[in-house]
Amino acid sequence: MLLVLVAAVAIAALDPLREPYAQLHGLAPAGPEQPLSPDPLVRTRWQATVNSSALQLYYRLATSVSTASPQSFHHPAGLINGTAPVAVTGPGTLVLDFGVESAAWLEVQIQPPLNAGQLIHLLLSVSEYNEPGEYNAGPPHPNKTAVPVAYADGWLRLELNPQLYEGVRFGFVHVLQTPTAPFNITAARLACQVLPVNYTGEFHSSSAPLLERIWYTAAFTVRLNLLPNGFGAVLVDRGDRISWTGDAHASQACALVSFGNYGLIKLNLDRTACPTCSNGIESYALYWLLSLTDYFDYTGDQAALVAYADNVDARLQHAVSIANTGASLHFYGSDDRVGADFEYPSAPESQRAYSMLVVRALKDWVRVVQHCTQCSQSRIPQYQAAAAALTATARGNSSTWHQAYGLHAASGAVLSGVAQPDEYPALFAREFTSPVQICSFSLFNMYFVLQALSAMGQHTAAVEAVERCWGPIIAELNGTTFWETFSPEWLRFIQPNAPIPNGQTGYTSMCHPWASGVAKWLTEEHLGIKPSRPGFATFEFAPQSPSPVSGVVPTPHGLIEAEFDPEANWVRLFVPPGCRGRIRVPGLTTEYLPAGQHSFALREQQQQLM
Repeated sequence: MLLVLVAAVAIAALDPLREPYAQLHGLAPAGPEQPLSPDPLVRTRWQATVNSSALQLYYRLATSVSTASPQSFHHPAGLINGTAPVAVTGPGTLVLDFGVESAAWLEVQIQPPLNAGQLIHLLLSVSEYNEPGEYNAGPPHPNKTAVPVAYADGWLRLELNPQLYEGVRFGFVHVLQTPTAPFNITAARLACQVLPVNYTGEFHSSSAPLLERIWYTAAFTVRLNLLPNGFGAVLVDRGDRISWTGDAHASQACALVSFGNYGLIKLNLDRTACPTCSNGIESYALYWLLSLTDYFDYTGDQAALVAYADNVDARLQHAVSIANTGASLHFYGSDDRVGADFEYPSAPESQRAYSMLVVRALKDWVRVVQHCTQCSQSRIPQYQAAAAALTATARGNSSTWHQAYGLHAASGAVLSGVAQPDEYPALFAREFTSPVQICSFSLFNMYFVLQALSAMGQHTAAVEAVERCWGPIIAELNGTTFWETFSPEWLRFIQPNAPIPNGQTGYTSMCHPWASGVAKWLTEEHLGIKPSRPGFATFEFAPQSPSPVSGVVPTPHGLIEAEFDPEANWVRLFVPPGCRGRIRVPGLTTEYLPAGQHSFALREQQQQLM
C-alpha cells in the first residue's frame, strides 16, 4: 500500500495545486458586526446575482501552533500569521489549531520540496478535536491521517475523500524521522468551502449573551453543512454523509430564521421526498411532513402543498396503520430512553412518542390545508377522525393515562394536544424539572422538549434547559459548532477541545446540524416572532424574554426588525411591506399594525390603560 502511495505522489508532483472552487467573489458590502458568532464569514454578504448553488473557497490560518518537540520545530508561531517559516530539523508533531470548525482540507507548503523518498516520512492529519481524527469504518479514510499528495512548488494536500472536505478544527504535521536535510514549513492553511448564503436573521440578548452565542453557533453549524444540492447532515466523513430527512427538519428550521434561503429549503424537501428517503426511520417520514408545514408557514407556498398532497396522504395513512402496533421504528433518538440510537429503537417510550408524533402530524397537516385555498379539503375529516381515534386510544378511560410517559413521549403528548392544559402541571413536575433528566442525549430531540415547555407556558424552564443542554458545549468545552450528542455529565471528565465519548453506533460528530433547532425556538419564543398566517401575511411579536431582546427575521416580503426593552420600558417593531404585525408584551397588545416603523413607550401605555 505504501508503494502505491509513493507512486501516486511521484506522478502528481509536477502538477500545480488547483482548488476545486473559485475564491470568494460576487461580494456585497459587509453586514453588521456579530462578535458572539463563531462564523468567520458572519459579515460576508454576496450580491443577489451570484450563483448561490456553486461553492466558493477561502483560506484560514492557524490561531495557535504548538509542539511537544520544540527541538525539532523552530519558531512554530510564524505559521499563525504566515510571516515566518518553521524550520524542521527532527521528528515530532506540529499541532495547528485553526480556531473554529470548518468544512475544509489541510494544505502545507514545504521548502525545499520533498522528494518521494522523503515524503513517505511525513504525514498530515485533521480532526475536530485536539488529537488526530479517528472514526468508524465506512469512509475511504476512517483515520484522518495519510501521506499527503504532493504538488508543484512544495505544496502538499491531505486528500481523504473525493470531495476533499472534512470537519476540521485541528491540523497536524507529523515528521516520522529526522530528515536527511533540514526543511522549512513555509505555509500551513485550511482551504475552506462555503455556499454563498447570507445571514439575513439576527438574534441579540444583551443580558443573556450565552443565548445569543447559542443562536449564532446553531446557524454556523447549519451553514457549514450547506451544499449545492441541499442540506448536509454531518460534516466529518465517517461513511454516513448522506441526507437524513429527520435531521433536516431541525436544520431547515434553523435556516428559516437565520438565512431565509427558501429556495434551498424547497430543493432539500424535493430531494428527500421519495418513499425511501427517510432511511427506513418511521419518525423521519413525519418530520419531513413537519418540515413541509414549517416551509409553508414561512413562505405561504400553496403550490408546494398541492404538489405533495398525495405524498403526505401516503405518509399519514402508513403512520396511522403502524401506530400502537409495536412496529419497528428503526430509530427514535440517541437517548437511552428512546432506544439508544439503533440499539432498541422500538422501546415502549419510543412507541408512545411515535404515536404522539402521528397525532401531531395529522393535526398540523389539517391546519395548513385549511389555510391553503388551492388545496383540496376532502381528506380533512379522515385525518381528524384518525387523530381523534389515536387520542382516545392513548388516553383511555383513566386520568392517569400518562403515568408511563417519559420526557420524550410527554413532550409529544403536549405538542399533539393529546395532553390537556389541566394535565400540564403534573407532566411538567414529573418529567421536566429534574436537571439530571431534562437533557435528551441528542440535541435533535431536545428541540421538541423546548417546544413542549413553551406550549406548557414554562419559558423560564425552557431557557434553563437551553443553557444546560447546549450552553456548556461552547461556554465550557470550547466548541464552535454543536455536537451530535451531549450530556452535562461530560463536564466532569472532558477537557476543552478534547475527544468526546462515542455513541453506540460509532464515533460522535462534533458538527451536527440536527442540534440547531434551538435557533428557531429562540427566535419564535424568546424573541417571540412567528407567523400567524402563512408567509407572514400576519405575524406576532410576543417576546417571552423578561429582559432586553432584539432581532431580525427574514420573510418573503422583507425583514422584520424588532426590539423589546422592558428595562427602558419601550418596544419597537418594523413591519415590512406585505405584512401586518401585532405586538403582545406585558402592558401592551396592539391591533395588527401596517407596514412601517412602530414604537411604543410601555410606561405611557400602561398609564393610559389604567
